[in-house]
Amino acid sequence: MNTYLAITIGPIYKTMQQTRKTREAWISSYFFSLLMKHIYTVAKPKGSVILPTEKSKDNFFGAGIYPDRLIMTLTDENIDVQTQIIDIAIKEFATKIKIEYNTINSYLNIHFIKISKEEIKSLVILNDKKEEITSDIHKLNYLLDVKELNLSYQNSDSSFFTELFKHATRKELYKTEFNSKKYKFDSIFDISAQHSNALKEAKATITDNDNIEVELLKNENFLNKLKKHEKYIAIIQADGDNFGKVVASFNDDGEKLNNFSKDLVAFSEKASAMIDSFGGTIIYIGGDDILAFCPVKDNSNKTIFDLIDELNKEFHKVFDKPHYIENKVSLSYGLSITYYKYPLNEAMKLAYQLLMYKAKKQPHKNCIAFQLLQHSGQTQETILEFGDNNNFNSFLIMIDNFSEKDKLLQSLTHTLIEDKILLQECLKNKDRLNGYFLNHYNTNEKTKDVKDFIDAVKKNLFSTYKKLVEQNEKNPEKIKETKNIEFETLSQLNTLCRTINFLNSENE
Repeated sequence: MNTYLAITIGPIYKTMQQTRKTREAWISSYFFSLLMKHIYTVAKPKGSVILPTEKSKDNFFGAGIYPDRLIMTLTDENIDVQTQIIDIAIKEFATKIKIEYNTINSYLNIHFIKISKEEIKSLVILNDKKEEITSDIHKLNYLLDVKELNLSYQNSDSSFFTELFKHATRKELYKTEFNSKKYKFDSIFDISAQHSNALKEAKATITDNDNIEVELLKNENFLNKLKKHEKYIAIIQADGDNFGKVVASFNDDGEKLNNFSKDLVAFSEKASAMIDSFGGTIIYIGGDDILAFCPVKDNSNKTIFDLIDELNKEFHKVFDKPHYIENKVSLSYGLSITYYKYPLNEAMKLAYQLLMYKAKKQPHKNCIAFQLLQHSGQTQETILEFGDNNNFNSFLIMIDNFSEKDKLLQSLTHTLIEDKILLQECLKNKDRLNGYFLNHYNTNEKTKDVKDFIDAVKKNLFSTYKKLVEQNEKNPEKIKETKNIEFETLSQLNTLCRTINFLNSENE
């Protein structure tokens, strides 16, 4: 087996952007996952698959689980990949989901690389830091990245989407994944307001199951009964950090790669169960890659931020081996929280952009970039870091509910405006900031809940301020961009306070 084969399929992002309903988002994602499963099945007897690991369809709660890439070694280096693997897989797949082969084939962007081990080793490829890539697998992924830039655009896009989202195709996909053509995929309200009695009452009067969401949108009585957070949907998009370094460190060791794949599957199963338990609907999960639609709160009043905290902790339980720790693997998140009327494809795009262009651009990654886009037009957006001395854990404490919470938030929001100049000076000295909060909130005489809240506020300010100072020291250009670190620190706290107000509020 002296020849590598690497395959990539798409266009996934372009397809996802055509979705208008939750079920269409799932169909768009599951379409490619199922296609890769067919490619995997056809390719497997022709060699040895390195990535991905074959997966059971159990324990993933309906999510697509096959990634967009396959890497293997071939038994026969003379095999015609296009006709003997890809074309066969597409034809079987087309028959399975009842869409014409030509309709699917003309839309897809499938690229492959067949190359000998000697050729791949002789290639000199540099990463973004101008360092030479030594791992064969890493090189193959790089070459696939280049191949993906060669997109083909056809005039048949509209006909493809008509076929993809039609009733018959949907039912076949439901049958494949859920063992029932009569399966009903969760609508936005089934996710955001799933514990609402108003939803149960309204759905009981609807007979047209295919248009439940349309009927609910017309029902003013139902909409008026919903709590504020039940009118919003949270979209989580997560992606692993530094996994490329991990794969490179294996130096193409088959056993290590296999164990790595098993770890990805293990986390996928655990994360799927956690998201499902929270009430979320998983669109795709591939170990270090997650897309899910979730309520803002579950039935126990746990928030979407609590779920992310639990996912993050579980991630580090699974990826706790030395090679993961040495390469500082982590998960970064993009989180959009949008009103039910906001276009779903735009909400997904927002989560993706928050992940890729905000969270993943931070010096150490390992963070969450979120945006709350309210019905009023107000937008709250910031980035919170995980890890040591982070500002995410203090935010979680601030979210906790207690009797004096609303008054404290109102006072703090007022303070951030009235004492802005004084607070900016206090940020430069920890003792001064402690003294400020002691004088203004008399914390020595308050309840434990109040003390914990004020301590969390101070910790949040300290960690945010320290992070911004360190970023400026490491990047002189940043000093020109950030005219006032103290102002930026207080602005972030104001954003967090407004987000907490939203989470606590019952009504618009």
